[in-house]
Parts: sequence; structure tokens; C-alpha cells
Amino acid sequence: MGITGTNGSGKGELATYLVSKGFVHLSVRSFLEKEIKARNVSHDRDSMRIIANELRQMYGPTYIIASLLNEAHLAGTDVVVESVRCPTEAKLFKNIGLYLLAVDADVEVRYGRISARGSATDYVSREKFNAQEKAEAEGVEPWDLHIPQCVAQAHFTFHNNRSLDTLHVNIDTWLASVENNFGM
Repeated sequence: MGITGTNGSGKGELATYLVSKGFVHLSVRSFLEKEIKARNVSHDRDSMRIIANELRQMYGPTYIIASLLNEAHLAGTDVVVESVRCPTEAKLFKNIGLYLLAVDADVEVRYGRISARGSATDYVSREKFNAQEKAEAEGVEPWDLHIPQCVAQAHFTFHNNRSLDTLHVNIDTWLASVENNFGM
């Protein structure tokens, strides 16, 4: 299955919890970090977006996700791919019969979370956060990021404004509703 959602909404927490349930986690961020390291460019959110778009332009709009899905196929187990950010990628999940989950939260909650994380890609001012949100929500090309369109394509959306325990209960409830589709 794939995970999409807004910055700081809890995509990583959703993936981590699914790993505790037996899923293998594959990450677009890790995929892009390897490319960033190979290119020896600055490691920030803008660089990740630019490199992701370059790769999608060069190799096709589903290149990154297709690469990870190929890796998932080789793993031969239930896999969660985080983070789907391009509508063409979201459509790929649906076209091949895989679940696409979304996570969202109020903007104040999300900004508080990324500020608390303090990672190299997340330590930004509120103005920069807003600019990044805008840049990730306005793509018009088939290879460009448009997170709201990805969220709109999801089979299910977790609204994650509360505690981790609440998110976990919501994930368990959803998993129970689809458990026959997984080797659980």
C-alpha cells in the first residue's frame, strides 16, 4: 500500500505502526536521499522536491514509485511505500489494485510537529513552511507534486490531530476492516 499526506501529518508514524504489524517500509525520502548524496547537493526539502521532479521528468512520472514497487515485489511481503506526492503515482497505486492511504492534520498541528522534529529538511520558519506547502500543492505537469490531488485519490484518510494512541486505534480499526487482503 502507499501513504500520501501533508507535511507533518503523520505519514511516518503511520508507516512505523504498519511495520509493527508486519509490513516492510519503503521510503521515497530514502530513495531521494541516495540521489542527493550521489549528486552532492544540499539536503533540504526544496532539493528533494527538485530532484524528485527531475527524475520523474527524465524517466517518467511514476519512476520513483515504480522503482519502490519493484523493490516491494522482490521483498515478497506486505509493503508500505511512503510518501506518494505526485497524482500520477497515486493513480498507479489504484490502477494496479493497491491501497492508497492518506494522512492529514490541521496546519497548526503539522507545523508544530515539524518544528519539534527539527530535522535538516524540517527546521524552517512558518513562512518557509507555507511556501513549501504551496509549492507541493500546485503542480500541473504529470510529474509534478500535488499532494491535495493525491489525498483526494486515497482509499481512506486518517485525520491525525490527536495523540499517537488515537492514530493507532484508527489504524487498527481500518486494518481490521481490510484484514482479508493482507497476510495478517
